[in-house]
Amino acid sequence: MSYVAGFKHDIFVSYAHFDNEEDSRAIRWVSRFQADLKSALRQRLGVDPEIFFDTRDFGAHSHVDFLLENVRQSAAFLAVFSPSYVTRDFTIRELEAFAARTAAVDRIVTVELLPVEENRCHSLLRGRKRTPFWWKDTSEQDIPLQLTPKFNPEMYHARVQILAHQLKKMLEEIQARDAPGMSSKKEVESQLPSVDRSPPRKSILLAQVTDDLYDERESVHAYLEQFAVKILPESDYPQGGVDFAAALEADLARTDLFVQMLGNFASRKPSDLAQSYSQFQYDAAKRHGLKIMQWRRPDLDLATVTHRDKPLLEGPDVLAVGLEEFKSEVLRYFLEQSKPELSRSGDCHFFINADRSDKELADALLRLFEGKKNWTAARPLFEGSAKDIMEDLEANLINCGALLLLYGNAPPAWVRAQLLRYSKLEKVREEPLRLKTILLGPPAPKAEIAWSGGFDKIDCQDGSIEQHVRVILDGLRL
Repeated sequence: MSYVAGFKHDIFVSYAHFDNEEDSRAIRWVSRFQADLKSALRQRLGVDPEIFFDTRDFGAHSHVDFLLENVRQSAAFLAVFSPSYVTRDFTIRELEAFAARTAAVDRIVTVELLPVEENRCHSLLRGRKRTPFWWKDTSEQDIPLQLTPKFNPEMYHARVQILAHQLKKMLEEIQARDAPGMSSKKEVESQLPSVDRSPPRKSILLAQVTDDLYDERESVHAYLEQFAVKILPESDYPQGGVDFAAALEADLARTDLFVQMLGNFASRKPSDLAQSYSQFQYDAAKRHGLKIMQWRRPDLDLATVTHRDKPLLEGPDVLAVGLEEFKSEVLRYFLEQSKPELSRSGDCHFFINADRSDKELADALLRLFEGKKNWTAARPLFEGSAKDIMEDLEANLINCGALLLLYGNAPPAWVRAQLLRYSKLEKVREEPLRLKTILLGPPAPKAEIAWSGGFDKIDCQDGSIEQHVRVILDGLRL
């Protein structure tokens, strides 16, 4: 049974059979990859995803029809992109059959087994974000090498986990908003808990990086995403000077902060661009008058760097700090510049909704509000009559200005019950919440609560929950 209701399969894996031939270490890459991806998704969804993966290698008409029929019954399409993929007729037919369905184009996901030039891509795959499963050795920068579970396994498994995280979000969104039987997005949204309609924050442009910094960029992206920060670009930029410059300029016009990560490799320089990609992005951000934050590893010895982008590494906007510190600095600056007012008066009451099993953690969060002149905070009562406890809970849910729902030791059923209770009480509130967040605290791993819409989620299962709440409070205006 699929995770997304109304579909036979959650994900259809489309690939060229050349890419699944046994390598020198007896690994069939696509077979192993889809098995590893399914395992990673299972851990995140809490259920077995239904992945269609066909291993038969023949081209009979009946078999092609069978593949296309299953493509049309899949919620998402995953293309294992490679030079072989773009030259096979049947892979392109699968892609076109999936994209022919209404709203299906946004459900196409690509992983790149080996790099493919943009001008060789089908139009449905151009400019689309690709998760690369290849890398370049520091001593052989220009030669792409495949990632496998036995050849650079740490990087391989990290990228499987990144992809699983992205696919989980996609499947949840399809489940909540685009499941068959819903006539429109507006109709679907009307059935979800209402959301905060306050003006959205602006955005951060996370610059294109060299291949060696892919994982670090994804780490920054995932971190900022937890705080509902809008991140540009929304898909990979087209490669080629003119098209790249046009797409970048459009994004720079609607962003507030330019973030660039720099490393030991020079970025490419297309023939129709006067500068390298890294230099062009930096200079364009300066022309737009944007705040610029750059990062490099603190252990990078600049004396050993000789490539054309070295001046960027020595610039005044570079922070040579650990990646975690850099992520916090970016978020802190962004929140400081986009502080929402929690109420017209500046006063706000925070309610930390927690189960009795998380009382100790809730009390620790309460202490963060000591010394906040305009804010009050409370957790539920755990002592007293059932009537008093329930009345106090509902009074806080109706009258608080910000709601933090703590999912630590509490069972998923308790979390769902609280979400349902709030969705009912929300109708009698005088004003909408300005902040409503589910805090996923320790212990890990968490069972899936299978609930979408309305609440942001922040993953603090590593024990960093107080740090995350401090960041939230630092970003709000008194």
